[in-house]
Amino acid sequence: MSNSINKERVKKNFSSIASNYDQVATLQSEVAQALIYFIASRKASRIIDIGTGTGNILWKVAKRFPSAQTHGCDLAFGMIKQASSLAQSRQKKSGHAHGPFFLQADAESLPYCSLIFDLVLSNVAYQWIQNYRQAFQEVHFLMKPGAEFCFSIFIEGTLSELYSSFRHIGYFRGHPFVSCDVLKKFLRMSEFSHIFMKELIFQKEYPDVFSLLCELKKMGASNAASGFFKGLGGRKKLQEMINYYEENFTRKKGIKATYQVALIRCKKLQPKQLDY
Repeated sequence: MSNSINKERVKKNFSSIASNYDQVATLQSEVAQALIYFIASRKASRIIDIGTGTGNILWKVAKRFPSAQTHGCDLAFGMIKQASSLAQSRQKKSGHAHGPFFLQADAESLPYCSLIFDLVLSNVAYQWIQNYRQAFQEVHFLMKPGAEFCFSIFIEGTLSELYSSFRHIGYFRGHPFVSCDVLKKFLRMSEFSHIFMKELIFQKEYPDVFSLLCELKKMGASNAASGFFKGLGGRKKLQEMINYYEENFTRKKGIKATYQVALIRCKKLQPKQLDY
C-alpha cells in the first residue's frame, strides 16, 4: 500500500517547526509516554527511534534502559538539528556518558547495518510513510532476531469530526490514515511475528475550528490540513463547513477533535519460529 504523501512537503514542514515543536506537540508527548509503557522488552543494548523529531522519547527510554546505546533518525534535517542541540544540554543534566546519535534518514531507506538493534521505536511518525511494506522491511532488516519493534501511529478515525464536516460540503482531500488491519497485513508480509495492537482514543477541545487548523499546521500536519484551504469555493463554503462542525461537535468549552492512535508491538524471529 502506498499513500499519497508528499515527502518533500513533509520534510519542509517539520524542519520549519522544529524549534517550537515541543511547545505544541503535547498530544505526541502523551502518546510517547503510553508507548514507553507498552514496550515489552526488559533488556536492550542498542535502540533506535525512527522519526525521532526532537529526540524526546530517547531520553525517556534511557531511564528504562540506562546502559543502552541510543540512536534517532528523522526525515527532516531541521528536527535532527534541534535534537542534536537539545541533546548537549540534556546529556549534562542526565549524567550519561554519551547521548543519542542522530542522523537524517528516510524510514523507507534506513542507512544502518543489518542485525544491530535490539529495540526499534517510533512515535506517531509512520502515518507519514509512503510505502508501509518497504518501511517495515527496512526495520526488519536492521533488527536482531528476537528484537522488538514497538510503535505508535495515528489511524483511521483521527480527525473524524473535521473530515465529516468537509464531506458535508462536498469536499474531501484529507490525510489517508490507515487501519489496523492494513498495518497488520504489511507487518506479516515483512515477516514480523507476535503482533499485538492496542487502540487509544484521545479527544481534545479547541475554542473554534480555526484554532484546530492552526494547531495542525504548527504540528507539521499540513498534509492533513492545508489542502482544505484550496478549492473550497470561497468564504461561504468555508463558513458552511465551520457551521456544520460547531452544530455537531461542540462541547461546553469549544469544539472537539478526536485522535485515534494504535500502539503496536511485534518481534523479529527466525523463519522457523514464525507464529502469527
